[in-house]
Amino acid sequence: MNNRTEIIPGIYIAKKNSLDNSILNEISGIKKVIDTETDLSFIGKNEEYNHEGIKRELKKYEIAKTIEYFKDCANTIHNNYLKNTPLIVTCDECDQLSPSVILYYLVHYAKIPIDYAIELIKSKNNSVFRSGVVFYSLIK
Repeated sequence: MNNRTEIIPGIYIAKKNSLDNSILNEISGIKKVIDTETDLSFIGKNEEYNHEGIKRELKKYEIAKTIEYFKDCANTIHNNYLKNTPLIVTCDECDQLSPSVILYYLVHYAKIPIDYAIELIKSKNNSVFRSGVVFYSLIK
């Protein structure tokens, strides 16, 4: 995806490098950026450890922190949506991380069943969730 996709009015997903386009930023009126790639950089760190006990505990921590992050982002999205303030959720590939944040929002705030929410996002941008929804069990 070369530019951004408006999933619901004022809520966009995009590759992180799309933020370099100042004209597009101005046109879409983006006031808030959620950078999932940087914010979720802790995911997978457990794989760096050989000790199974440490790996297991770090994985639990990563899961808890990811859920907390999704909740925080959903609150931010909701507050911006209510204020009619456009925001964009970015990541490097715009395949899993940023669409998953929007998915969490749609499921937990808009109360859309997860499979319908996935289809809604894919109907706007069919390049997301190409390998399924990695965070499905955390969002559900």
